[in-house]
Amino acid sequence: MGNKYEEFAACIVLYNPDWKHLISAISELLKLGIPTFIFDNTEDADQRKEIKAALQNSFKQNIHLFSSPEGNIGLAAAYNFVAKKVVQTGIYQGLFLFDQDSIINKNAIESIVKSYSELLASNAPIGTISGYPIRKNGVPYRIRHLSGKNIRNNQDSLLQVKSVPSSYSLIPTLTFKQIGYFEEDFFIDCIDGNYSLRCRKEGLPVYIDKNGKFTHDVGIGDVIIFGKHLFPIANDYRYYYQIRNIILSKKRNDEKYLKDILLRFVIVLITAIYTIKPFPKIKYFIKGVLHGIANKSGSLNQLR
Repeated sequence: MGNKYEEFAACIVLYNPDWKHLISAISELLKLGIPTFIFDNTEDADQRKEIKAALQNSFKQNIHLFSSPEGNIGLAAAYNFVAKKVVQTGIYQGLFLFDQDSIINKNAIESIVKSYSELLASNAPIGTISGYPIRKNGVPYRIRHLSGKNIRNNQDSLLQVKSVPSSYSLIPTLTFKQIGYFEEDFFIDCIDGNYSLRCRKEGLPVYIDKNGKFTHDVGIGDVIIFGKHLFPIANDYRYYYQIRNIILSKKRNDEKYLKDILLRFVIVLITAIYTIKPFPKIKYFIKGVLHGIANKSGSLNQLR
């Protein structure tokens, strides 16, 4: 292939997208020559038809657009639908994942591809490589790096970490073949953390490229105390998925999870007090703990 970026595909999962931003993001990916796969999880069938018509009008046949008659099948299932198609083609080295609100940054993509190529050339194992997420105000998110795991020689910016975010991650097709795909019954949240854990358990390190900086906002704000950003604030129901899927992930990988429950409870409690809305968050958290221990999974709407 003439363009080095054509060796990689990109996936964006939609859910009631911001049109102006989405059109811009897809345009930037196509300018780079990255084949782009779109999965629309928008629930309303008429709205999905409108989205399909608008995207086809804007990009003709230059994108691959999919959806399910079921509506929202969850982020993990949408990722898997695209990933399996990309792997089955046999022509791509890897798949980039982007959120629908990701700001496409050519420098970050270029740095991630460069790091991937260097690791590949040195025969180093690769689970996945992600860019370095930065808030819109310039404050970086906390990275749980593995001590002493900087990469050799000129790759000091490439860190081995415990987990990478799904957005701006590059997953080699060989990783999908070895590890498998995302846990579809997680629906949303902890999908990336679970996949990172499975990679590491199979001897495939996951990396963050600190030179691949990209702007990313998690949740609906941050808990900020004495000027320090502690952790993002999520919509209430997300606290259910976060703790439930952490428990499910740990159990499926034969790891203890009591410490995770206690840590997450402290985070939820601080967030609840900070936002002056304690009861909904704690209620969802408790339900998530109970469902996780009971091995209940899938969409919360189907479990009620």
